[in-house]
Amino acid sequence: MIIGLPRRQVIELLRDRDNLLQWQTGLQSYKLLAGEEGQVGARARLVREMMGRRIEMIETVVQRDLPDTFTLTYEARGVLNRVENRFYEVSPAKTRWVMSVELTLSGLAVTLRGLIQGAIQKQTLDQMRRFKAFAEGT
Repeated sequence: MIIGLPRRQVIELLRDRDNLLQWQTGLQSYKLLAGEEGQVGARARLVREMMGRRIEMIETVVQRDLPDTFTLTYEARGVLNRVENRFYEVSPAKTRWVMSVELTLSGLAVTLRGLIQGAIQKQTLDQMRRFKAFAEGT
């Protein structure tokens, strides 16, 4: 996805937790549990509405190599979602944001693989579009 802002500004907007409610649909709360926000090892509890259900998940920063990559995991019951964000400077005023999602399921979630995978893919694309609109509107 191409965003009409410099890479540095895209990353700042994306990492600023005060902005989350502006573009993350269904997010109800975010609370830092351990570590320094945005740094490797930091853990936070997120509560969100997804597919008509309240879902709690733990976010962990697993890699921080900015301005190039930023990788997190999201753990919920039976679901481990690894999200790698990559940022490329297209021009001084444009950034290409690529998000790769790797989903690992266990327990009952395995039987719902298609539903869960489809919902996460749809939500990921929707969140990226909402972030782009938010960022370019700032």
